[in-house]
Amino acid sequence: MKSNSVVCPILFALCLSAAVSIASVPNQINLQGFLADSSDNPINDVIGRMQVSLYMDSVGGVSYWSEIHSEVPVTDGLFRIILGSENPLPQTLFFGQVLWVGIMISPDSQDLYPRQPLVTVPYAFWSGSTAYAHSADSANYAEHTPIPLNISGEAPGVAIIWGYNTTSTGYGVVGENTGNSGVLGAPIYGVGGEHDNGNVGMLGDQNYGAKGQHHTGNWGALGGSNVGVYGYSSNGYAGYFLGETYASGNVGIGTGIPESPLHVEGTVTVDNRIQADDADGLEFATDDSIARVEIHDDGGIKIGPGGTPFLEIRKISGYTLPAGQNTHIYYPSGYTWDNTCILSLEVFSGSQWHTVTAIYALIMREDYILLYDSWMDSSPYRMWVLKME
Repeated sequence: MKSNSVVCPILFALCLSAAVSIASVPNQINLQGFLADSSDNPINDVIGRMQVSLYMDSVGGVSYWSEIHSEVPVTDGLFRIILGSENPLPQTLFFGQVLWVGIMISPDSQDLYPRQPLVTVPYAFWSGSTAYAHSADSANYAEHTPIPLNISGEAPGVAIIWGYNTTSTGYGVVGENTGNSGVLGAPIYGVGGEHDNGNVGMLGDQNYGAKGQHHTGNWGALGGSNVGVYGYSSNGYAGYFLGETYASGNVGIGTGIPESPLHVEGTVTVDNRIQADDADGLEFATDDSIARVEIHDDGGIKIGPGGTPFLEIRKISGYTLPAGQNTHIYYPSGYTWDNTCILSLEVFSGSQWHTVTAIYALIMREDYILLYDSWMDSSPYRMWVLKME
């Protein structure tokens, strides 16, 4: 049967379910039409092949979706098919643009004209509620008192909420709050939203574990392709931590390749003290240990290479010197030091400790050290001559 004209507009209707469940809303369209021959006589026949396509143009253009129906009955010119029953309708087609329906009937394999626009079903202009909204550009009215939206579920390997933007300047997910975080995750990990004036900033893409960016406020972070979190701020804190911080690897300050648990390139300023956490004491050394200072838990101090320090200061009291050692200070032979200094120490001579206070000069000649204090002008009040060990 050859049909070459459509004498009345094709009537479309959406099959909507009254159920609230998202799964119960069909993703199909009920299409009804009227076919007549060139003499306007209604057709009574079975159409062997009917192809239906959706276009964005009334004439010509590219088909964005189509499907083929076989053995379509036509009674008194009326036919009915379900769009989406043979080929699923993509939801991305229905975003406000005008769609035109084209029908092609074999054996002519030519579109019947004119194409009919896909128009809105009555009351689709206004919906008091909806079970599922794929997208909403705007809302003319929203509840004044916001109702919290809770989304939960188990989805291993996939995202519960996913935001995607195909432009380079837009955002997949945006959170905004005038006094706190725009987006917050709990209970283990939290993520803040991008801010303009003083809170936490956050952006993210495929390269970053967390990426934050600030405009004028306190916290900011950017990152690289091999960095979990990378902080940067030109006028504030790149990172700010109020609780304990744990790092399982090396931490570098001033260096990107730390070689120890804490690697600092530059000057370290300490406002209080540096304290060891056990009885092993502290050690300060160059990487080759040539310049080295050891502070031991018994109060002793050594300066010089590990095996042969060229200065060792023992504890003031309560320390038993090894046999043959009679002073707290040791210098190897061959050093010459002539300097003025003031210090107080005890020396061990014979079988007892002797206190030398207010020492004025410490002069070394070969293997001996001369210790004396200036009690009265240049006349030494006490003098000690100590043999080098």
